[in-house]
Amino acid sequence: MALLYAVLAMASGVFYRELTKFNNFTAKTALSVVHTHYFLLGMVFF
Repeated sequence: MALLYAVLAMASGVFYRELTKFNNFTAKTALSVVHTHYFLLGMVFF
């Protein structure tokens, strides 16, 4: 489960970075915390 959450965290981080870069978006979004929360869930709880 920890490995799955690590992969999800990396994928969500890349998705967030590429989506905002592609759309020239600079404001804060909810996607910016998904990467951190997945890493926290995966590494601490599992």
